[in-house]
Parts: sequence; C-alpha cells; structure tokens
Amino acid sequence: MKFAQWLEELKRLEAGPIELALGSSEVMGGFHFTEVQSTEVRSIDCGSQLHRWSELVIQVVGNSGENSGRPMSVEQLLKIVGQAQRHLGIDAAAGVILEWRPESASAAQRFRVESLRRASEFVHFQTSGLATQCKPAGGGCCDGVDLQVGVGCCG
Repeated sequence: MKFAQWLEELKRLEAGPIELALGSSEVMGGFHFTEVQSTEVRSIDCGSQLHRWSELVIQVVGNSGENSGRPMSVEQLLKIVGQAQRHLGIDAAAGVILEWRPESASAAQRFRVESLRRASEFVHFQTSGLATQCKPAGGGCCDGVDLQVGVGCCG
C-alpha cells in the first residue's frame, strides 16, 4: 500500500483504536508507534541492476507497565504522521512499512501494510512480512544458474 492511499484510508476510517496483524501475530494493544522514518532506498543487486524506491517506516514497540493494554488510536497516529509530513516530507508513492520486534525475537522484523479496514471498533492493519530476495533470480536472468557468488549473474 502506498503512502497516499494509506493516509486517505486512515482518515476515511476515522477515529478508533488500532490493531495490527503482523504476520501471524495479532497485536491489539500494548504497543505504540515510536518513530516515523521517510527513507529513500538506492540499491544495486547481484545482477548489477540499479533500483530506487521510497518507504515510510513506522517503528512499533511494545508497552509495559500500566499502559500495556491500551491500544494507540488513529488520531494519535495521524498526529505523528502529520509531524513527519511537515518536517520530513513523505513521497506519496512510498510503501508503508511497520518495523516490530516481538519480545521473543532478537531483532526487528519488517511488515508491508497491505490494507486497512474497520473491524468492530478497531481499525485493523493487515500486513505481510518482508523477506530477503534475489531480484535477478525473480526476474529470469538467472534461470538455470546456480546462484553462488562469482557464478553467473551473481558475480
């Protein structure tokens, strides 16, 4: 989901608490959005192809203590994102990414926001996990090639 569409949907769904579906985990409270990053990624893959895209990365952390069960609201998130728009500028075509570190994990995981919908009183964020990938292999240039460093397109 691109930033412009995500923001329009978020405003359309109006007020309410937020619940997250991060991969197979449902997070209905006990989290807050702690940081918004507007990033531009420039990369080169193992097939020497250049890539460029932008992302809106929202970091999500778990709460503890007395606020651990209270979900964040759409209004709170819109306020944070509004600040990011004013101070950072956000590309309308940026993909919306949530970064989350479950208590059981040693590192953050990244999830692409796929859709938003109203689910009873909650605004539900549906996501899919982001995996590492070999872009040339997915594009057909390495068909039939053993993808090892120094061999074929990965040299």
